[in-house]
Amino acid sequence: MPLVGWLWLLFGAVTALWSLSPGFTLLSIQWDAVLLGALVAGRLLWKLPALPLSITAATSGWASLSLVALGSRFYLSGSVMYIAAALAVPALSMYVALWWRQRRLLRLGSAVVAVVLLYVIGISASRAALLPTLLILGVAAWRLHGEGANWKQLSLGLLLLLGGVALIDALVFDHAVLQAIGLKTFDTLHKATQEGGNLETRLQMWEVAFHAFTTHPFGLGSGAYGDVFQSTQAWPVYYSRFVHNTFLETLASGGFLRFGALCWLLWQAFQHSWRSARWPVALALVGIWLNMCFDVTGNIPSTLLVAFLTVGLGLGANETVEIRATETSAQIRRATPTLAALSGLVVIAVTLAWWWPHDIQQQAIWRGMWPPAIASIPSSDREPLLTRAVSRFPDSIGLQKLWIASASGSQREQRLNTATQIIPYGDASFFLQLAQQQRQLGQSAAAAQTEALCRSHFGRLRSPLGLALTPGSISGTSLHDLCLKP
Repeated sequence: MPLVGWLWLLFGAVTALWSLSPGFTLLSIQWDAVLLGALVAGRLLWKLPALPLSITAATSGWASLSLVALGSRFYLSGSVMYIAAALAVPALSMYVALWWRQRRLLRLGSAVVAVVLLYVIGISASRAALLPTLLILGVAAWRLHGEGANWKQLSLGLLLLLGGVALIDALVFDHAVLQAIGLKTFDTLHKATQEGGNLETRLQMWEVAFHAFTTHPFGLGSGAYGDVFQSTQAWPVYYSRFVHNTFLETLASGGFLRFGALCWLLWQAFQHSWRSARWPVALALVGIWLNMCFDVTGNIPSTLLVAFLTVGLGLGANETVEIRATETSAQIRRATPTLAALSGLVVIAVTLAWWWPHDIQQQAIWRGMWPPAIASIPSSDREPLLTRAVSRFPDSIGLQKLWIASASGSQREQRLNTATQIIPYGDASFFLQLAQQQRQLGQSAAAAQTEALCRSHFGRLRSPLGLALTPGSISGTSLHDLCLKP
């Protein structure tokens, strides 16, 4: 493990001391250990980079192709098709290079795999994957030209790639690639660039994340962003628990130290591979991390595992390992790739054994676990527990909602009033519930004042950067009806 990798882990773990939501931070530390396990696996498999990238791309790619075969497609951030596209990008860089470097059957096989990977990216309609793909193809052509390929050969190869994708799309019913490109080009692209479209909502998320960093330069707490970012807002924004940018989320949640460690780790991995014949690994690294700059895939475990796997592949073996390898006998040197592959598979198996219990069903239902867990606590202990938790971690919107839900009558009014003061721009539903509660208690003047305050907070039209605000709070419909009407 490189020193900067340990620093990245340490700078994340130490945020538990001041985290605004330490439960999420403790869970994040466990995930960080898993990600470093993927990095180690990458370093052990550095001589066989196409192997792990092929396996990971094949698993998600198969799911994506199965959806197409069933006539189902999901053009949503974080969907199976988006994840499959993100995992196909680093593998594509490897097979484009192998296509040129191999001979005969291996060259043909590499070309077929590259076409399938490009098809998986195409059917996803993911702009976050298409942009790195175009970059990879362009830079790969430039590097291959430096290795002896002429531009005519490279142009022909690119046409063959695109022709292969077009052939598959023509043979498969429903023409998934054509539909995806048409949708993104003529429909969602137009909507995305409009005022308040996807482009501006992304920029809103990034603006809020950077604002959170300016107020908490040492971080909100690793992994805590989604639970506490609303308490840092100074204006209403489009609601999303995710920043849709791994680097900005690291900056906001882990602080500048963890952000710096991550950037230095990626730079080391990139330069170690870019300056050698292993430059396809550098492109794989750039491809998947660039994807996570624009999409929620940076919060998906499988994508993060592959991202850190590419870091390990980029770092390769350290100098001590290389010196020892040159001093061993020829027989051991011949066995090194096999030993590295077996060791890497063991590390991958251990990593999956750790990671798998956290996946699928538990991830789907974890939000539903809190209310039953709170309800199972005896009533005499429940209120003191929630009150103590909220007093220690008032910025956690999850705790605030549990605390409010457990109250009744005037107690509920008091807690809602506290929430509107701590999280004034994060969730309009606190104001709406407070106004409703005040009316039920016969406090019409106070309710009118609360509604006026809601309008003043959530009626804002522009962010500090001049972005058109689309405050998509949890009570967005009620907010529009109450706060934004003339």
